[in-house]
Amino acid sequence: NIQMMQQNSLIKYSKLFLFVQHESPVVADELRSIYVETMGKTILNVFKSYYAQLMKLDLVMTSKSDLIVIDDAPLKSMFSSKVDMSKHNDPFSLGLRDKVLEQAEREPIIVHVAIAEGQKMPYEALFRSVMKHLVDSATSEFLFVADFFRTAAIDTFNRIYGRTLSSVLENIENYLLGCYDAVGLLLLIKLNHMMRLVMERRRVPVLDNFFDRISLLLWPRFKQVFDANMKSIKTAFVSSSSGTTNNKKHAPVDLSPHYVSRRYAQLVASIVTLQAASVSVSLSIAHNTSSSHSNQQQAEGTTGPHSRGALDWSWGVGGGGELMLQQDMSTMRVEMIALLDRLATQLPSPKDKIVFLINNYDQILGVFQESGVMFEDVQRVEDLLMTQRELFAEEEIRYSFPRLVDFVLKTEQAINENAAKARANLDEVLTESIVREFASNWRTGIQQINDNVLAYFANFRNGMEILKQVLTQLLLYYTRFQDIIKRSWSRPPAFSRDIVSTAAILMEIKRYSRTF
Repeated sequence: NIQMMQQNSLIKYSKLFLFVQHESPVVADELRSIYVETMGKTILNVFKSYYAQLMKLDLVMTSKSDLIVIDDAPLKSMFSSKVDMSKHNDPFSLGLRDKVLEQAEREPIIVHVAIAEGQKMPYEALFRSVMKHLVDSATSEFLFVADFFRTAAIDTFNRIYGRTLSSVLENIENYLLGCYDAVGLLLLIKLNHMMRLVMERRRVPVLDNFFDRISLLLWPRFKQVFDANMKSIKTAFVSSSSGTTNNKKHAPVDLSPHYVSRRYAQLVASIVTLQAASVSVSLSIAHNTSSSHSNQQQAEGTTGPHSRGALDWSWGVGGGGELMLQQDMSTMRVEMIALLDRLATQLPSPKDKIVFLINNYDQILGVFQESGVMFEDVQRVEDLLMTQRELFAEEEIRYSFPRLVDFVLKTEQAINENAAKARANLDEVLTESIVREFASNWRTGIQQINDNVLAYFANFRNGMEILKQVLTQLLLYYTRFQDIIKRSWSRPPAFSRDIVSTAAILMEIKRYSRTF
């Protein structure tokens, strides 16, 4: 309505104002002051009312206690010691929240319609609506002021919008005091940057300081929330001076994937996804900006600071906090691995610890894969997972075929030290007993390995990969055992007829390995 009044009624008096300004500057200044005061109050009331109405739609996503590591004792299932995360919200999952970036330039929310429909929205949707309303209003006002008053357009605009911008900043600051939503804060940072690009594209340089001040509010708050999550990881399950682990508020650790690894992975995946999404959307906006700048500069035959390409903006998305964020994410990964190690120490056996770590590394990778993110931490977690799989394969073979493994390792070591002496001293009775024992028990052993793997690992695909690795390790040990026999006897010994063929073992392995 304000814009219509300006364009339909006031603009036609611009020449009259120009005449007054020329003939009586004092009267012109008084008219300008009256306009500034009247329009300033009007716009301030519009934005105050709009923000107050918007906040009725606010959907609170997190609370102060929503950290990666939480007090999980109240979340234990009634019938078991496991933590039931269905009782708790999921503050780190991005879901469809990043769609707000694609909708950045859509029309502002019509509040009375949204209220009538019973809609609730996360704060970033409300922030987008306020910012869209603001940049459109500011653009229209600046262009009108420049056309009508002709002189001191930026100063006049600042006098009109000063109180409104201060009010918007105050509202955002008040919200941030109680905001613990890391994902939401990052979305606000991205939206603020995108709105800056919109104003650049329009060639209206009147909100730069405002965008800077918002960035100075958002980045420190995001840092505080991120650090709180980091601290929750760093201080969880830390041993006290007495040597005991303080886990009074935590449920006992079992072999299944722990909720902390999933929440950590969700937060990291959300951050990486938003970085990629913001670069993509910002490049699109900035491309339009660069094109319009280029066209105007060609027409004017000039160049200036705005001739800089879009690439500079895309790699500085959000006001330059990305380097800090990358460093913090790297630190969080190290702390998360240390936490999983601390959790694993609460389990009774080395094998249980390995199973726990495999399940959690696999869960982290699973969340990354679901989110479609690909960055350096993925490879690092994959390397950790591969290491633990190798350790598990060794432990499982030692558990199922202890005499075979022990014989192979000790005999190979002796042969490496003194081959002739080792072969001469090889215990034929022991060797024969291992051959006969393996011949009678190998199928049962493979069946037991299969059952253990299925019981230990929550992810079927991960379990099948591990089963393949364990059975391959078994085949390697038995092949090495056969090689020792071949090198130690010039003729096949009498018990050689009981040696199980490699082909028979391979056939049995294929029965269990679904992915072969």
